[in-house]
Amino acid sequence: MRGQSRITAGAFVPDEGPIEISETVVDIPAVRLGARGRVDLDKETVDLSYDLRAGDAARFASLLPGVRWSSLTVLGTAKGPLDHPTVNATLDGGALAAPQGAAETARVVVTATPNGPFADEATKIAATVEAQADGVKFADDRLFSLGRELRLSAAAVTTPKGVTDVERAELWLADVRATYVGKASPDAVTGRATVNAGDLSTLSGLAGRDLAGALNLSSDLDVAFDMSKLEVSVDGTGSGLKTGVPQVDALTGGSLRLRGGVSRGQDGSLTFRGLDARGDHVLVTADGSVTDANADAKIRAEIDDLALVDANASGRATATADLTGRLDDLGLKALIAVPDGKVLGRALEKLEVRVDAGKLTGDVTGSLALSGSLDRKPIAGGARLVTEPSGARRIENLDIAVASTTVKGAVTALPGGIATGSVAIDSPDLSEIGALALTELAGALKGDVALSEQNGAQRLVVKLDGQNVAAPGAKLGALKVDAAILDPAGKVTVDGTVSGSGIVASGQAIDTLSVVARGAPNGMDVALDMAARGSSAKAAARVAYAPNETRIDLSRLDLAGGGKTAALNEPATVRVGAGAVAIDAFSLRAGEGGVLDVSGTAGETLDLNMLLRDLPLALGNAFTPGLDMAGMAQGTARLTGAAAAPVVDYDFNVAGLSIAKLRNAKVPALSIATRGRLEGQRVTTDTKVSGAGGLEADVTGSAPIGEGELDMNVRVRSLPLALANAFQPELGFGGRLEADARVAGPVTAPNGTYRAKVVDFTSVRARGVAPISVDASGELQGARVTTDATIAGAGGVRATARGFAPLGKGDVDMAVNVAELPLSLANAFAPDLGLGGVLRGDLRSAARWTRRAGPTTSRSRTSWPRPPRASRRSRSRPAARSKASGRRLSPPSRAAASISRLKGPPRSATARSTWTSRSASCR
Repeated sequence: MRGQSRITAGAFVPDEGPIEISETVVDIPAVRLGARGRVDLDKETVDLSYDLRAGDAARFASLLPGVRWSSLTVLGTAKGPLDHPTVNATLDGGALAAPQGAAETARVVVTATPNGPFADEATKIAATVEAQADGVKFADDRLFSLGRELRLSAAAVTTPKGVTDVERAELWLADVRATYVGKASPDAVTGRATVNAGDLSTLSGLAGRDLAGALNLSSDLDVAFDMSKLEVSVDGTGSGLKTGVPQVDALTGGSLRLRGGVSRGQDGSLTFRGLDARGDHVLVTADGSVTDANADAKIRAEIDDLALVDANASGRATATADLTGRLDDLGLKALIAVPDGKVLGRALEKLEVRVDAGKLTGDVTGSLALSGSLDRKPIAGGARLVTEPSGARRIENLDIAVASTTVKGAVTALPGGIATGSVAIDSPDLSEIGALALTELAGALKGDVALSEQNGAQRLVVKLDGQNVAAPGAKLGALKVDAAILDPAGKVTVDGTVSGSGIVASGQAIDTLSVVARGAPNGMDVALDMAARGSSAKAAARVAYAPNETRIDLSRLDLAGGGKTAALNEPATVRVGAGAVAIDAFSLRAGEGGVLDVSGTAGETLDLNMLLRDLPLALGNAFTPGLDMAGMAQGTARLTGAAAAPVVDYDFNVAGLSIAKLRNAKVPALSIATRGRLEGQRVTTDTKVSGAGGLEADVTGSAPIGEGELDMNVRVRSLPLALANAFQPELGFGGRLEADARVAGPVTAPNGTYRAKVVDFTSVRARGVAPISVDASGELQGARVTTDATIAGAGGVRATARGFAPLGKGDVDMAVNVAELPLSLANAFAPDLGLGGVLRGDLRSAARWTRRAGPTTSRSRTSWPRPPRASRRSRSRPAARSKASGRRLSPPSRAAASISRLKGPPRSATARSTWTSRSASCR
């Protein structure tokens, strides 16, 4: 509503007869509504036409978050009795977008004809809806970026309470068609639904994963939304299916047959009617019923090979479940079996897991039994579950052995959620239980956990000893835990120690770690001592719980790394409560005088200030020693606004920045100066990078976080290509890059210009090739890029490329002239090619590139002129042959064949290419 609003009304009101409304306009900044026509108060009728035009979508941001449009209008009429006119409306929208997707245009036509007053619950309203949207795209839609058509056609009779008789409802999206006929209400649906899809990839965006294949499915439904009643029958087939879930795709093999039904009555009874789902390598069936009088249902599942589910397992698996008894005293007998298989390369034989349970719908009781062998060592044991009249559930007689590993104990879960009892584990070789869990484990672990109740809270006493424990992504040379933990899910208090050594996690190594906690009334004292690769961190704090907040008083924080030290200026306090964190004062001072100050609050709204002054980056090595950072940082940052959409103003300078990888690649230290603002979904920056040897680059402008408009300038005066060696040392790049670029427009289709120059490029992979230079310029034009590039070097090396190519799919038109080019240059980027020799010639290519397809969908017309007939002497030299067919390949063909093997399936294309070979050889 912010801004000027205006209401204009014009009407003729006679002594008798209808009121004539010439024009009434309500014009507010967000929307314009116009109406005209007549209202007859004597006859109680109306005959009006109206139009509505929405304004800037940004004005609706709080009401419709994430929804945008370039135009949105509604035109319509209302004719008939005042209390139940016939309403017609046509909605048109342009450039519509929401978080779920977008459409270039959309039109929705609605008619509603009531047979009585809207206030009468017995009134029936005949309604039709015709909708069409073009250029439809979804948020995660990579396969169909150009969009497609969506249509909806429906006719129904409904009531003011929403009870609806759907005469027809049809939805089309590309070649997917869905229909529904039946009844619907706010409480239930009863009818028939069908889905026919020739290509499920159309729905990839909706599903948020890549789909493929065809599906034909029909279903009869009688379902109450509160699930008090459920009757569903299905009949369908699928072929060439891909769900984006590798395990499901492997089990079905792309083929699916689904039939049968399931029913649930108001009394909870359940009936399976020949339910059968099967793919190429999996089968699931269910038949029978569970009623008040009798339960006799059987569920079966078979998997041909567990390797289809997990590559670390193999072997056929079966599962059976028999439901017995009756609904109020339901029993279950289940068996999971793997007769002969492997897990992580270990033999798994005659594995059986048996469950025998009773009273599933009440006080559950039952037993679990394991049997079989792992690497010819026994798997045995089990446990029993008992539910007491009080509601407490006991797991008793827990005694499981997997080869040399044992787990024993008993646990009782009380109705209030607190558990009592104890569990002990003794595993001289964790790889044994890791094999059953399909997880690579190693080392030894022994200990126990005792559970009890203390003052109405859960208490755990944990004692563990581990040696050379390893799990994916982590290793522990030694681990020792001896601690009592009170109320772990609430105001946790720890009394004890945790220590470890030889710790490696997420690529970071810690030599020693010790955490000591001492419980105190309503809190605890905590001390941390950590050392890693010459760096260390020591901290001490007191945690105090109060009714409205948790207070953390940090009395000590000492950091050391890279020969630098830092410590707290004075004790710091952090208060947590009421959905916010308040930092009263945190000030860290480096031994050389540098300072880090943080203060303010963080919660739903932010008000934080950060100050850096000559702070050594080496202090960060105490937490990430593998980086081996060096340099000094200073600057400020202020965070304000809502936490969901913060505003950040920053200004930082870093001098002498380096890390171990850059130093190993002989890249000199860098200096970075950056300032800017992050507001909403947009960041504005002015960043400069400089270093020894003339390195200089800067980036200015603004960019969106996600979709939006770009406005960026990039300037590189000298950038060592050896920077790439820091991340892939085998590249052995040398030389430098000089470039300028200007990019503007939407992220999805930006425009801009660029000029780039590579000076004295070398690579250890391209042996024997003298340094070369590359000079390129061109434009970025939305979905394509133009280029005018020249490669030059000593010994007459020269090649040019001019034309344009698509970014994704589109037209390509490129002319390449090669005076002389060492083929071993390609080895710098794809060493497996192993190319040698030189290439000379001309290439002209015009093509239409479409989305990636299978190997058989390439349609190309390529002319390779026959080279001059070789002399007898030249013909005697070894010639390259196709390993697949033994055919001789011309030099360009051999190179293309090698490249295609690297790149995988080709893109679908219709191309025209010509090659004139003056002199070429290829090893």
